[in-house]
Amino acid sequence: MKKIALSVFALSLLITPFALFAAGTYQPLPTSGTVTGILGSLMTLANWLFSFLLVAGVIGIVVSGYLFVSSAGDATKAASARQMVIYSLVGVLVGGLGVILVNWVVNEIL
Repeated sequence: MKKIALSVFALSLLITPFALFAAGTYQPLPTSGTVTGILGSLMTLANWLFSFLLVAGVIGIVVSGYLFVSSAGDATKAASARQMVIYSLVGVLVGGLGVILVNWVVNEIL
């Protein structure tokens, strides 16, 4: 039963980013000038990198969860798994803030 619950949980973690990105709306920038085209390319690159980072973060969390469950009471393995979760969450948070910053600069300042 635990294997089935863990499998369903891992599958839901892998599917969630795709479902969230599917719900978003895409509003392309006008491509009338060179600067606008460069900024649009920068936004597209930032969004793609964040998508990749989000998937890598979810995979990191799932792997660290597996390591935590399979540590079998070993304190060093459990601590290593906790650090992996923290690093994955911090990576996703920093990547998200980077995308927010790029989109804000492009849309509001320029």
